[in-house]
Amino acid sequence: MPDPMMVRLGDVLALERDEVVLQPEEAYRPAGIYSFGKGVFEREPIRGADTKYSSLFRLHTNDFVLSRLNGWEGAVDVVSSEFDGCLVSSEYPTFTVDVSRADPRFLRWIARWPRFWDQLVPRGSMVRRKRVQSAQLLEVEIPLPPIEEQQRIAKRLDQVRACSRNLARCSARAASLAEALGVSVSARPDLSESARYSAGWRRTNLGSVMRAVTDRIDVEPAGSYPNLGIYSFGRGLFAKPDIEGGATSANALNRVHTGQFIYSRLFAFEGSYGFVSPEFDQYFVSNEFPTFDTDSERLEAQWLANFLKAPDRWAELASSSRGLGVRRQRVSIESVLAYEVWLPPIEQQRAMVQLVNRLEQGASRAQAGAWIGSLAPAALNEAFAGIAHS
Repeated sequence: MPDPMMVRLGDVLALERDEVVLQPEEAYRPAGIYSFGKGVFEREPIRGADTKYSSLFRLHTNDFVLSRLNGWEGAVDVVSSEFDGCLVSSEYPTFTVDVSRADPRFLRWIARWPRFWDQLVPRGSMVRRKRVQSAQLLEVEIPLPPIEEQQRIAKRLDQVRACSRNLARCSARAASLAEALGVSVSARPDLSESARYSAGWRRTNLGSVMRAVTDRIDVEPAGSYPNLGIYSFGRGLFAKPDIEGGATSANALNRVHTGQFIYSRLFAFEGSYGFVSPEFDQYFVSNEFPTFDTDSERLEAQWLANFLKAPDRWAELASSSRGLGVRRQRVSIESVLAYEVWLPPIEQQRAMVQLVNRLEQGASRAQAGAWIGSLAPAALNEAFAGIAHS
């Protein structure tokens, strides 16, 4: 027996095109649709003379619109008022909604549901580049409860999305503040020079507390070498695909060790500095990534990495190489070792590192971002999957 909740889109949508014949000197607002349920977007304005089309089609608020080329990956949407009057090509069929049976806000959420996208291409077909025709769209069945229930679901999903966006903004702000505080903690710009000196800080060049070292390993053709990189803008180290001995032109690599300071000569101008944490012990890098052992009684490598997260310090180091502050100017080992800092006593450095670690753990961007990003998709799936199986 057919499920009364499941309804063909053709029962609530009707193909309707509002054609606009283009005039050469008139300006128009073209639009497109992002894939993966991200909705309609407005393109740069154009004149009629600047397009190959002699006519385009006008979007209206609450139209259902489909990208025939990319509908299979979620390039579908219900037009919001901000895009009313925008124009699309014939590759974007538009449909009016029977608002007595289907709430446009509810259909907008249906258009963001991955299970809906899956139904736009017949099973077993070659999906990529498979155009979705209007007739296929209209044959797709969707869960469609009574209009009052649609409105309730749409309102709830709107609230979840608003909450998710607000949480994302707050999380990003918290992470930004934690990072700024971490840099500030490491440098203590609030202290005068005399206060720093009284607290045991000393002005010193890095060459007096660390030295460049290499643990050179010859590359074997059959060998596989775990590889790391350094993010720019003070974001630390990350794992890269292993270097395969038989596929690299390098004859030798440098092995890094826990507790070392490391940087990228090529990208130091934009903050590519870091320290080797235990998870990257015994990884390998090219000679573009100098490594340093520190005097453990005077310098904590992680403190230095935190200290060098500030853009003004990248600029100072970059300008110290041959006297140039130029993008892509490699920062030499000599420039790093000659760089002078106000160095706190080692106990204070370690306390600063512990504080920064606690701040970063409390504002974990990766974990928070993943959790926040899952809120709306989870609510969406719960809402529509529940209807379809009720």
